[in-house]
Amino acid sequence: MIRINLLPSARKQSSAEGGSTQGWVIGYLVASAILVVVLVLVYLSKSRELNEQLARNNALRTEIEDLESQSANIDEVRAQLEESRSLETVVNELQRARYGPTAVLMELTRLLSPGGGPTVDPQRLEEIRRENPLAAFNPGWDPRRLWITDFEEEDRVCTIRGSGRTN
Repeated sequence: MIRINLLPSARKQSSAEGGSTQGWVIGYLVASAILVVVLVLVYLSKSRELNEQLARNNALRTEIEDLESQSANIDEVRAQLEESRSLETVVNELQRARYGPTAVLMELTRLLSPGGGPTVDPQRLEEIRRENPLAAFNPGWDPRRLWITDFEEEDRVCTIRGSGRTN
C-alpha cells in the first residue's frame, strides 16, 4: 500500500516558521524605531516649549524684582509726603494768622479814612440797612473822634480797645 503523507515535512516546517518569526521581529523593530522617532520629536517639542516658558518666567521674575526695588522705599516716600503735608498745613496756618491781623488793620484803616467805608458785599450791606438802619455804616461820620489805644491778637482773635468823643 502506498502511503501519502499529507502533513508537511519537518524540514519544510522549520524553514517556514523561521521566515515567519523573522518577519515579526523585523516588524517589531520597525515599530520600535518609529516609536522612538515619534517620542524624540515629542520630547524635543516639549523641551522647546519648556525653555520658552522658563525664559518668560525669568523675564517676569526680573520685572517683578525691578518693581520691588522701585517700590522698596515707598514707606520712606510716604513719610516724606506726610511730612511735607504737615509742613504745608503749618505754613497755611501761619499765613492765615499773619493775614488775619493785617486784614483787620487794613479794614480799620479803610473805616477811619475820610470817605472810606467797610469792605462788605453791597447786597449784605443793604440787608443790614433794612434790618437796622443804625447798624449800617454812616459815610458822614468824622473819624477824628476815635482813638485806638490797644490792639491784641491771640489765637486769631483780635481785641481792639480805644476811646471816642461820642458813642
